[in-house]
Amino acid sequence: MEPAAVIGHSMGEVAAAVVVGGLSLEDGARVICRRSALMARLAGQGAMAVVELGEDAARLELAAERGVSLAVLSSTASSVMSGDAAAVGRLVADWTKREVPASLIQVNVASHSPVVDPILDELVACLVGRAGNFRVKSVACCHVAGSSCHWSPPVR
Repeated sequence: MEPAAVIGHSMGEVAAAVVVGGLSLEDGARVICRRSALMARLAGQGAMAVVELGEDAARLELAAERGVSLAVLSSTASSVMSGDAAAVGRLVADWTKREVPASLIQVNVASHSPVVDPILDELVACLVGRAGNFRVKSVACCHVAGSSCHWSPPVR
């Protein structure tokens, strides 16, 4: 049996690459372990929050907010924001005041935000030559499919 398509988010993109043969199982494990080790350096930095806003509304809310990214589109009506802890906290307080359901998420690091920028070069460096040739349709970015550079956006 061969899948027509696989899907993954964040570390799930690495698992999807293993399933389609873009990464060997060993390289997929190396990627995840390296990513985890690099992320450990950032422990305690930033915050993440879930909010009942669809993509367009979430992007509007973030238009003037520096240091916070739209990290996850959970559904057509739910998003996750990630970034600077004070800024994310202000957003949650504002949404709560406006009766927009929102809450902080307990995380060790604010993944998928500017908080992780300091580790991206090291992550890409450990991946050079590992990614195989396969097609990627990413909803998060426009990076070259199958290249080592594709694997930094799932952290960012």
